[in-house]
Amino acid sequence: MTTTPQDPNTDPRKWLSCYAHSHHKWHTTTTLLPNCSYSKALTRPLGLVELSFDADGTVFNGRVDMNALLTLELSHTLPSNEALRKRIATAWASLRLQHVMLMAWTVDSPDTQRGSSSSTPTIPRASKT
Repeated sequence: MTTTPQDPNTDPRKWLSCYAHSHHKWHTTTTLLPNCSYSKALTRPLGLVELSFDADGTVFNGRVDMNALLTLELSHTLPSNEALRKRIATAWASLRLQHVMLMAWTVDSPDTQRGSSSSTPTIPRASKT
């Protein structure tokens, strides 16, 4: 018995039919910034798990997130606390460049309902040396 693929727009299991297909494919977009320059970004529809985290944070104020307060004491050999802050910021920037989703945020699509947000990391510009 052969089955024909269902249309993702009418399939009641749409959430399942979107996986292992090109539904979550990244697309390049260009956005006009407030300073009248343009910025390129990558967008794609959010997946099921991403949508649940987005809803938790925006609708339920992050109540199902686990939070903890951790107090640390740190010693370092850098010349100042400002140098330590700069080193931490540099490490975070490096990590974000290696893992693109750490640069992402959600943007509600103006032409669809809430469930169709996009994950949008900005494409870093090449530095001039």
